Amino acid sequence: MLICLGACQQNKIETSQSSILEITEFNIKTEINETFFLEMSDRLQKEFLQNRKGFKKRYLLKKDNQTYIDIIEWDSKADADNALTNATTEVCINYFACIDEIEKVKVNHHDILKIY
Repeated sequence: MLICLGACQQNKIETSQSSILEITEFNIKTEINETFFLEMSDRLQKEFLQNRKGFKKRYLLKKDNQTYIDIIEWDSKADADNALTNATTEVCINYFACIDEIEKVKVNHHDILKIY
């Protein structure tokens, strides 16, 4: 136990301040090229997300040719829910229009327990 405590202090393990990770995996439509999709993603970031209450950071990952994973860190679940509820602007609609079968896409929220 003391060894673990010493190692934990030495490695500076941080506990989260109740942040939430929003993780969404989706495919873009086959007729949408990646350059256009990234432009829409950049606009979503600049014109909607970056000034939302509780927004911390965002990662856009590429899994394969058409599959992407959008990870957004929020201060709270309420902030994440509020952003999703208000995602009705033109820039949001244009971004969502790139996503294949969007009605089947599931947005998942996870509590961050620790950051190492």
